[in-house]
Amino acid sequence: MLIIFMISYYGLSGLVACIALLIYSILLMAIFKLVPITLTLPGIAAFIVSLGMAVDANVLIFERMKEELRRGVL
Repeated sequence: MLIIFMISYYGLSGLVACIALLIYSILLMAIFKLVPITLTLPGIAAFIVSLGMAVDANVLIFERMKEELRRGVL
């Protein structure tokens, strides 16, 4: 649902953000496999929270870009 929302609301920028988010999650899971980490419930929650923080950062950046484009700065 997140990918559908990001692409429908932000267009191409949302697609790029979703691809970056997928790469981030794949790299993080690869690190989890490379370093012997036991995923407990708090570890899984931290993984989900870090994905949420990455989405939040993308939304903040895109909204700021839209504001700047409306003002004519960019």
